[in-house]
Amino acid sequence: MKLFLVALCFTFMFVAQVYGQCANYDNMDLVVAVDSSKSMGKPNFVEAKRLVVRLINSFNTSPTRTRVSMYKFSTFIDRRRELYLNEKMGNKRLQRKEVWGMPYNGYGSYVGRALSHAFRVSFTERLGDRPGSRNVLLVITDGRSYDGVKVISKRLRNLKDVMIYAIGVVPVNERGILQRTLTDMTNDMDRVFLAPPGDWAGPMFERLVAQFISDFCN
Repeated sequence: MKLFLVALCFTFMFVAQVYGQCANYDNMDLVVAVDSSKSMGKPNFVEAKRLVVRLINSFNTSPTRTRVSMYKFSTFIDRRRELYLNEKMGNKRLQRKEVWGMPYNGYGSYVGRALSHAFRVSFTERLGDRPGSRNVLLVITDGRSYDGVKVISKRLRNLKDVMIYAIGVVPVNERGILQRTLTDMTNDMDRVFLAPPGDWAGPMFERLVAQFISDFCN
């Protein structure tokens, strides 16, 4: 817990420094899709939720700055527990509660289906997507999918102007991360991150935020 608070403090300091150089960097609609499949495993799913909570804590979440959405996927998309971009805007406590309340369910992994959901549902004005804000999709998965991701990823990037980032997680069955899926989604190795064993709140999180800032401010 102490290490987490120290890391969070460094993140706040890092983010605060950026405001003077790039005041508009956090004007974004951030959607996070988290793999809840059997191979992902419950411990990794909990770490993924912890990372989303830290993103909520680190950015200026409000109706006019950063909006945050999260949904989990496996064989299907869990629409009952989805947090939309236009829900609980600016209320970090309720956003954190919503994230922590999402249960792990197992089953298979359909990453392409999760990306299609982002295209058809998450990034729509009806559910809070803003035309003048940056669209960002963060996908957390082991990369092993029963369907393809390349075509729908290209549609997201080209038709919705979505910047896609991916965090690769070592599956509990020890088959390894399928990095090709991650790069097919992002189309940029700089936007692919590999989760370390155990706590994700350290250097990987800092690199993710630094990449956000590099992409948004340059």
